[in-house]
Amino acid sequence: MKTITILFLFAILSGCVTSSKEMEQAARENEERSLAAQERAKRHGEFPGSHDNIEGIERANDDALHFQKEANKDRGAMYEFFSLLLDVVVENYKR
Repeated sequence: MKTITILFLFAILSGCVTSSKEMEQAARENEERSLAAQERAKRHGEFPGSHDNIEGIERANDDALHFQKEANKDRGAMYEFFSLLLDVVVENYKR
């Protein structure tokens, strides 16, 4: 019964979080930029340690975070809210 309720709730609310194709494309582009920034941080971490590399890693991580926030914003606040809500439901269901 619990599973059916969760699936029903998810099906109803998923219609509230749909976004336009343009916004979805912008979100995908920002996610790709975020992944590229994470890869850049990883490459900086493979170089011999120096103050410049640490700053480069921090800049790349900041860029990755910025682009991920932009991707979430492109999808809309409802998407972010229901994503968080679903995470909470799944965590409580596991217990």
